[in-house]
Amino acid sequence: MPTLLLSRTCQPEAGKLAQMAKAAGWQHQWLRRQTTPHRLHGDDFAYYGETDLALRVMRRHRLVLIEPRFDLLARLPRQYTKRRIVYMTLGDALELSERAFVKPADCTNKAFDAAVWESGKYILCTDDLSRQTAVLVSEPVSWDVEYRVIVLERQAITFSPYIRGGWLARNGQDQWPYPEDEAAEMLDFCRQLLADSTTTLPPVFTLDVGIIEGRGWAVVEFNPLWCSGLLGCDLSNVLPALHRACCRPDQLSDADAEWVINRSAEATA
Repeated sequence: MPTLLLSRTCQPEAGKLAQMAKAAGWQHQWLRRQTTPHRLHGDDFAYYGETDLALRVMRRHRLVLIEPRFDLLARLPRQYTKRRIVYMTLGDALELSERAFVKPADCTNKAFDAAVWESGKYILCTDDLSRQTAVLVSEPVSWDVEYRVIVLERQAITFSPYIRGGWLARNGQDQWPYPEDEAAEMLDFCRQLLADSTTTLPPVFTLDVGIIEGRGWAVVEFNPLWCSGLLGCDLSNVLPALHRACCRPDQLSDADAEWVINRSAEATA
């Protein structure tokens, strides 16, 4: 059975995932944020933890993680984004004259804050940050509501509301309620995207979708499952997805290899 590698300091769902893993007959191993373990228990793994720890553990123990490529959002057809999105270098973004939302494209290298900037010259980043750093630049929009959807093999296997009216969609009872008709619309939108054979998607990922004010349902962003907050998602469904996202390099199919990012060199656009 797999071993679930967990960080205690990543997300509040880690403890619940450990319980789920135990109930499923899996092993689990707690990792420390500041140190890389000398030995992992077992030879078949799933991972859930911080990005910096992930990169160290993967390198030391010859594992790979599947995740969306940095430019995936910019490559989506406009019908799914409902806004202009461009993948470019930080250097090019600093030259922008118009107002735009700019974020680092690599979730493991959040070198500056994702935000709407009045122009490129106002982006707050250090002088020594490489101007070749990959960024995503998009038209600023207002989101009414956002949902987090876990996708495995082009199926939405569990979901949770995320943000509503600019605030976490969690109530005082630590629940994540949602209107059923709204969730049904959200899932219909996701199914359209996931069934579209013209879009190339990884086998497992986190898909954030929401309603853009005045435009309708759209993709907010893609993220790796193995470091994403799980909110009110069904954790029993998340376990097989985490397992799918972690493997040995010699187990990779050609199709999966496209979704393993080599960060030995700095990510650039």
